[in-house]
Amino acid sequence: MGQMKQSSFQKIQNKEKRKNGIIAEDKAAFILRKKGYDILARNVRFFGIEIDFIVKKKVQDEYHYFFFEVKKTKQEHYYAGYKPFSIKQYKRYCIAIEKWHAELNKVKNSHIGLLLFNERSELIEYNPFYIQPTSFSSGLN
Repeated sequence: MGQMKQSSFQKIQNKEKRKNGIIAEDKAAFILRKKGYDILARNVRFFGIEIDFIVKKKVQDEYHYFFFEVKKTKQEHYYAGYKPFSIKQYKRYCIAIEKWHAELNKVKNSHIGLLLFNERSELIEYNPFYIQPTSFSSGLN
């Protein structure tokens, strides 16, 4: 079966979403640099997922690597407690981090961070330790 054609309205919506996503990611890049992170990669496909930012920062004489996800949400959803990561996405991130560790065989300090913006592209949450390293393998169950 072929794919259904998108309506003009859907195409405009998708284009607007991409534009808003780029604005949020540009703001995220500025915030990360301002907070002292070195941006190593942006929008990279890695072990089956797209990672918005891979960055590093020296923490207590050791480099830590952070995989940042940039999300946009309605402010009311944020305050209602909606989770920005689905269980499926969380597990895929955990698998990617585990494979990254195995591939580099020396990096142990890595974290999954979150930059969350509201519909007006204002930062509403910055959490570099959104998913703790100890929870990676437990997230695979």
